[in-house]
Amino acid sequence: MKRARAIAMKSAIVLASVLFSITCLEVLLRIYNPIESRVRGDRIVLPIQKTYVSKNETISGLDQAITHTKNSLGFRGPEPPLDGEPTFSIITVGGSTTECSLITDGKTWTDVFASHFNESADNIWVNNAGLDGHSTFGHAVLAKDILLSIRPDLLVFLFGANDVGLKRPGEHTASQLKGPVRLDSVEGFLKSLAYRSETVNLGINGMRIIRAKARGLDHTPIDLRSLDQLDNTEEYTEEVLNRHRKTFIPLFETRVNDLVSVCIDNDIEVVLMTQPALYGEGVDKTTGVDLARIEALPTLNGETAWGILELYNETTRKIANDRQLLLVDLAHELPKDSRFFYDFLHYTNAGAREVGRIVAVRLESHILGRLDELSLDNNEHEDTPLHETCGEHRAINSGLNP
Repeated sequence: MKRARAIAMKSAIVLASVLFSITCLEVLLRIYNPIESRVRGDRIVLPIQKTYVSKNETISGLDQAITHTKNSLGFRGPEPPLDGEPTFSIITVGGSTTECSLITDGKTWTDVFASHFNESADNIWVNNAGLDGHSTFGHAVLAKDILLSIRPDLLVFLFGANDVGLKRPGEHTASQLKGPVRLDSVEGFLKSLAYRSETVNLGINGMRIIRAKARGLDHTPIDLRSLDQLDNTEEYTEEVLNRHRKTFIPLFETRVNDLVSVCIDNDIEVVLMTQPALYGEGVDKTTGVDLARIEALPTLNGETAWGILELYNETTRKIANDRQLLLVDLAHELPKDSRFFYDFLHYTNAGAREVGRIVAVRLESHILGRLDELSLDNNEHEDTPLHETCGEHRAINSGLNP
């Protein structure tokens, strides 16, 4: 009996110590959290009017001093127009290969794309709403919570890599987190707690970072010459591809179609882009390395990894064709050249310039045509000026009443 009481007492002391430590950590994180989180539970929190300055000493092809600025919308690019003049607005949406967080202001592919039109038109506004790590799950939340209120004329979506192998909304969902703590699943329980707790939110975001690294989605530079060679058998490759065809591709297709429908239903035109990568068939022009045989991901060589990504790209092509959307087939148009990539997915400055050029060339005639329509409809334009809807978003996102 005494022993049982002693064990119970020790357990209570341990539990109390753990709860006290968690409480102290929670208080400290609410006062100062050194790790910025763009996701709280399932809600996107954009950084408003922030500038990030970092030094680069390890990644060739990027600036040594990197400046990354977020505007009053939480996006990259110029502030929305304030004069109320009719403006053709374009927002690019994607994950890290759109945000280009390690490319300094003015040099991202969205900047290069925008500068192509700024030389010939002064009534065009382009912003970059890319968010590192976001898949179509996150894009859907971003669209419904933020982009629809801004009402851009054109949304350019680049997705693919972050959707590979996603079956459930493990990144962002539309669940109601402001209600009671959810008990329907472990994931739902933790995410509903994350909405309320800095400590839980920090832990969940830490797990996201670990998973991204395991999937080759982090920003670690690679040296193609030092990578192991790997031969996947035809049987193994086909088994892997079939798993994606049967399990993940139908879900991805549904998510993209739903995302497109939401935009079109709100009179926003959509452009789709396919996801390029350095791995795949062929030889790297810069190093001479066989990109098909390198180990691109654990147990997957470049040929197999590219085959997987192309399943998602082919789905994007199919949707663009079926729904008569403009398509920029970047996966086929951007050369597989390590001069353009510092890892398998992310662009160097030269890569961003080439991507921006390709996108501008492919969309130029269409955008110029839309600009002509805008000038013709100038006197009949009755929509709320862009700067007013952007002002509402800024107030909502900063926790103020519009």
